[in-house]
Amino acid sequence: MQPEEMTVWRQAAYRLFGALFLYPNRERLTKLASAAGELQKDSGTLAALPFFEPWQQLLAALSNLGEGDTTPVEEEFVRLFQARSAAPPYESFYLDPEGANRVWIATQLEQEYIEAGLSLSPSLMDMPDHIAVELEFMSFLCAGETQAEETETGASSAQARARQQVFIDRHLGRWFPKFAKRVQAAAPEGLYSLVVEAAYAFLRYDLSVLGLRRNGAGK
Repeated sequence: MQPEEMTVWRQAAYRLFGALFLYPNRERLTKLASAAGELQKDSGTLAALPFFEPWQQLLAALSNLGEGDTTPVEEEFVRLFQARSAAPPYESFYLDPEGANRVWIATQLEQEYIEAGLSLSPSLMDMPDHIAVELEFMSFLCAGETQAEETETGASSAQARARQQVFIDRHLGRWFPKFAKRVQAAAPEGLYSLVVEAAYAFLRYDLSVLGLRRNGAGK
């Protein structure tokens, strides 16, 4: 897979991961199953990458989500991420356990979104530091890199990659590992254990590649 194609694929992967942390109603699960089927078509080109095995396991599980009873997935989601959640899906919970600076963390993130030309949708009804929002933002940043590559503006491509790396360094890379451990401890056999395992493996790989490409390798 060429770097330009990989950027498009990364955009889709981040969007999928983000959608998986939204409430899994029947309509959403059907769309996720369809998206998983499309992403499986690229599997052959990813086989040598370190996140491939958990990624494949996740896609296989997702491909069956549109069929049968969705209640077990919904119940797992509620137990893990809502009410008295076993694994709160918010950055501020992990970076500020005492709660003294949670408003500041949310405000900082919202400002980063605004600077990138985005604002939170009123329909989301959640905080800027929710895992789904941060992953969707990474998808948006990948889309910006794709646009820069299509217009052949090298400086803009480099800036887009730098912004992605900074966002992972500053946010996702700092708290996602702790979040993933809580999910896997609370539901080791569930769907979301597969989700966080694949997402964490992908994040580690992505951060290493962003560093290489930012420094001029792998173009």
